[in-house]
Formats: sequence, structure tokens, C-alpha cells
Amino acid sequence: MDIAARRRELRMTQGELADAVKCSQAHISNLERGKDNASPDLAKRLAQVLDIPVTKILYPDE
Repeated sequence: MDIAARRRELRMTQGELADAVKCSQAHISNLERGKDNASPDLAKRLAQVLDIPVTKILYPDE
């Protein structure tokens, strides 16, 4: 499951997710579109908030 799908499943906006993981909404947008990669620290925070394995963030195509 990708970040956008899980975020929508949790009924969160990009802004809400960005606030929860302490980054910008633009960065969340870029992550969801595959234009940026998450740092290991951000990936960990995203995984915690989205309740998914960190590997799904770091290796979305696997």
C-alpha cells in the first residue's frame, strides 16, 4: 500500500499528515507522486502515523 492510499484510508489530508510527521505538505505531495524519497527518519515517522511497515515507505515498489 502506498502512502497516499493509506492516508486516504485513514481519512487524513496531506496537510494533516505533514503536521503529524513534522514536514511540509509539499513534501508529502512529492512523496506520494514519487518525486521525492523519504529520509530514514521521516520514513519511520510516516510508518508510525500510517501504521504500516517502514519498508513500505523506503521500498514502495517491493
